[in-house]
Order: sequence, then C-alpha cells, then structure tokens
Amino acid sequence: SGQVTKDHQEKVFVVVDALSTGACVAEEAQNRGYKIVHVTSLAVTPELANMVPGHLRGGVLQWAVPPLGVDLQLADQDLMAAAKELAGRLDQALKAKAAESPDEMAILAQGLACICGIVAGAEPGVKLADFLVEAVNQAVSAQPGMSHFSLVGNGSAGSEARREKFEMGEKVRAAGVRAVKQMRIFQGDDRAQIKSFLEANWVGAAALPPHFAAVVKPVESAGSDGVTKCSSFDEVHLAVEKLIGSVNGLGQINEGVLIQEFLAGPEYVVDGVTCSAGKHKTAAVWKYDRRPANGAGFVLFGQFVVANDEPEVALLRGYAAQVLDALDFAVGPSHMEVKLLSSGPNGDGEQEPCLVEVGARNHGAEGFWMSVCDEVYGPNAPNQVVLGLDSLLDPAEFEAAPAPGPNGPEGGAGCIKYLTLHRAGTLRKKDAGGPCHEAAMAALLGLPSYRGHSVFVTGGQSVTPTVDCFTWGGCIKLNNASRDQLMVDYALAEQLCTQGLWAWENE
Repeated sequence: SGQVTKDHQEKVFVVVDALSTGACVAEEAQNRGYKIVHVTSLAVTPELANMVPGHLRGGVLQWAVPPLGVDLQLADQDLMAAAKELAGRLDQALKAKAAESPDEMAILAQGLACICGIVAGAEPGVKLADFLVEAVNQAVSAQPGMSHFSLVGNGSAGSEARREKFEMGEKVRAAGVRAVKQMRIFQGDDRAQIKSFLEANWVGAAALPPHFAAVVKPVESAGSDGVTKCSSFDEVHLAVEKLIGSVNGLGQINEGVLIQEFLAGPEYVVDGVTCSAGKHKTAAVWKYDRRPANGAGFVLFGQFVVANDEPEVALLRGYAAQVLDALDFAVGPSHMEVKLLSSGPNGDGEQEPCLVEVGARNHGAEGFWMSVCDEVYGPNAPNQVVLGLDSLLDPAEFEAAPAPGPNGPEGGAGCIKYLTLHRAGTLRKKDAGGPCHEAAMAALLGLPSYRGHSVFVTGGQSVTPTVDCFTWGGCIKLNNASRDQLMVDYALAEQLCTQGLWAWENE
C-alpha cells in the first residue's frame, strides 16, 4: 500500500486539522506519493501548532497549497454552507497553484476533481470532514461527465452523534447496545432537571456515598479535560456550576455539561478502522493505567498494548463493532474508549463492556504510539494510520490486513509511560541545564525497554501537577520481548517522575 505510483502523484489527499496523529496521516499520504492539502476547522493558535509531532515541523509536510481555514462564523451557523464555501476556495486554490507551477502541479488544474480522499486528522475536524466530503461530491458530480465522482465518508447525517458525547450515548442505547446513563444540561436550563435525573437513577443506599458515583464533564472536550468525579448529589451540582461557561483545553467555551453514571472497572481503548460497507477491523487494543493523583480522579499514567490472547480482546472487539454500526461508521479510523464493568452484587459476574466515548479519527498522542504497535504486532499487521489510509485509498490492501485484527503479539509487550509532574513550580531554565536532571534522564534512556521519549515541558516554564493530558511533562515508549522486564522499567520510570527527573529553579 505504501508504493508511490503515477496514479498517486495525480491525486490530492485532504486532512482536516492535521494536528497530533493527523500530521502522521498527512506524512503517510505524502510518502505514498499523494499531494496533500491541509484544511482547518479551528482558528490556528501557537498551542495548536505545538500539537504536531516534532519530526513533522518545519516544512517536512509539503502542502500543495497554503492551508485553508473554514469560515468560523459561517460554520457556527450552517456547517454545510461553510463546507460548500470552503470547497469553492479550495477549488480556486488548486487551480491557481496549477497555473503558477504548470510543470509539477498541472494535475491541480482539475480543481476539486483531483481529490481522492478527505479525512479528519484530529477530533475538532470530525464534523467538517463529513460535510466537506459531501460538498466536494456535490460540486464535482455536477460537472459534465463527472456524475460518477464519489469520495467515501461517514455521512453528515450521523456526524453529530460521532462528535457530541450525549447524542453518541443516546444513539448507541437506541440501537440496543449498552450505553452510559446520562443527562445533558446547558447554561440557561432549569437546574431542577439535575435533581430529577439523579433521583430517577439512584435511590436509597445507591444514592449515598460511597455507593453513589457520577461523573460531570463538558459536552465537547478531549483528554479527560474538565472531568470531575462526584460522590454526592451536592458535588454534582457544584461541578456543573464550575464547568458551565468555562473555557476547555481546546479553547472552546463549555456551553453544555454531561452528568453520567461513573463506570467502575478497567478502561480499554479499541483502535479500529472501517471499510467496504461496514467491515470493522481492530488495529490495536490498549489498557489504560488510570489512577487518582494530584487531587484528580483519572490521571493517565500509561497505556499498555493488550495481547490478543487475553480473554477480554474478543469481547471488546465484538462490542466495538456494535457501537460503530450504531453510529454509522462507514469508512476510516475510530478511537474508542470502553470500560469493562463487572456485573453481579460482588462484581464477580459476567464482564460487560460499556462505551465511554468514540472519536471518528485516529488514536491521538501525536502518533507516538505507532512504533509501539509496530513492534508488538509485527510487520504483517499495519498500524491504525496505515490501515486507515488503506480504507480510504486502497480497499484491497485493507481487505488483505488480518481480521478481525492483528494475530500477534509477535514482539512481546509494549506501552507508553506518561511522565507526570507532582508539584507546582518553575522548571530549571534552559541555560542552567533545562527541565530534567541529567542523571535521571540518562537512567530513563538506559532502561532495557526504552524506545524513545518526548519532553513536553521546557526550561523556565511554570508548571502545575499533572491532572490531565494537557499537564503531562512528557512520555516515554517502552517495548520488550519480556513483559516482566517492561513492568520493571515502567515502575522505575514512574519512580523517577516523583523523585529525581524534574529539575526546579532555585533548588
């Protein structure tokens, strides 16, 4: 699937919000010989520019035309109208580029007709990608002799439920699939609704601590941003008031808040790809290591690739396929978080999967996980970025990939360990040696399982303790043929985060 062909060189692949792993998707398309175009659904800020993997900054991605942003005001009122307006500008930009560089860009003279695929690179671009596929299809198929033109997509009709968590849960429940108990409330709504919802779902002993547990979170967010666990009805009310109207980690105002049952049990990620009339394949299954820390309930310390012979994998794959069908996933990647709940009075009954949420995009984390999967699953199992592009551009190659997912692991165990911060303060300045102590960093790099790392914080930066994905200090990749050795290295990396890794100013 990775071969560069003349056919590829005469086609344009569009990534909506090429942030995080979305930049890796653009890189993979470019490596296959496609011309790439970047469309943005957000106002681009320096923070967003930093959400691109380091190796892809500074002109590595050779965009065919300068990035085009959607008209944000129009998108707010009518996303289809905004997608059509954007498609018009994209058509002009492609044609202008062809006129400017007729030698290498002649193919762009076809405008929108030279586009072979459109995909969301990151969560904010999910809806726009769906609408842009339809806008381009309408514009091109109306041209003489082009009635056959049709890009594949998930369809704008189901777009809202693939992006907005409340709609998602209700649509899954309506399909007869286990979903979270929940309610949604907006800024102007009557708060008495909260009391009614809580009393309807939790009565008697179940409504009292320690039995009662609910989660309050923004309707649209990413990365455990603003998620609060509540152990009483009063705490639910307080958390709602704190969140409504505040600004989330993506810079958007939280206009609505979700109240959901707290799902007790281990949390997994099912990274899937869908193609050819709804056939779902799993690219990877991960298990999260989430624990309370720094006053927050759900800090993600790391994530482990789950071996395919673990009993829960088949259960998770089957459940994920039901969810993807319920939400009308037709093509492309999906990143799904699922809790495994234990039924029965003592939690010793059957395990039951329940959706936390699913994104119509690749696993994020700047694509840092890709090489971890590649080593664990081996060369015959394409990672999610590769398989996701195949689903859009090379269905035969998608068909050839293992089903329902990788047969491995062939290469032992793998994980990502997040480097957490456990105090507030100012990190040591760059000219004094930077944010990490040399000896501790050397110990990390010397771990037998070490495969790479990334430090997110910089010298002289003021930091707070890690509570979510926006406050990690960095991360490290670990792979090892021996799971036992991997766990030893994981524990040592964690120990270094609390003692020795971080260098503080004036210490």
